[in-house]
Amino acid sequence: PSGTDLVDWGICGPDLRWQLSSNGTLTVSGSGEMYRLYDNNSHWDDHSSKIKNVILPNGITSIGYGAFLDCSALTEIHIPDTVTRIEAHAFRNCDNLSWVTLPQQLKRLGHSAFDSCISLEHIFLPDGLKRLPNGAFRDCISLYRITLSDSLVSIGDQALSGCPIQSIELPDTLECLEPLLATI
Repeated sequence: PSGTDLVDWGICGPDLRWQLSSNGTLTVSGSGEMYRLYDNNSHWDDHSSKIKNVILPNGITSIGYGAFLDCSALTEIHIPDTVTRIEAHAFRNCDNLSWVTLPQQLKRLGHSAFDSCISLEHIFLPDGLKRLPNGAFRDCISLYRITLSDSLVSIGDQALSGCPIQSIELPDTLECLEPLLATI
């Protein structure tokens, strides 16, 4: 990679590359799975506070463990429909993240994936998601509205604790209400 606005670049998966421009745009290219945050020495974690915008390609299949942890300047992200898995802590502590588009093909969300995203106000869970894991949206203190998946069967401990949810419609598929009732 070259260019006067290039800050850094590296590898973030077996077939994924990234580059960060001086305007705070992190562009990922390629396809396949993303590495976990700590699996690769050339990850963008040294620049997490500078990332304002993320461009992810169609063809990426997962968001790695802790991938965008502490990206405090990130305000929104559109995750392509090719992503089926978002690992634990992927967006934890993204203080200014207010808009997230989750992929329709999402099958697995890791624990604490959006923990402490204090600016997030609304989230729509796609129908393929069957489990809302422990701490998924814990301490999202602005999250007042969540649309649950019609196929959701379980909600983990503290998945929504600390969220000021105003109303929630529970799907008929939900098997256990205790963790949900304990957190709202």
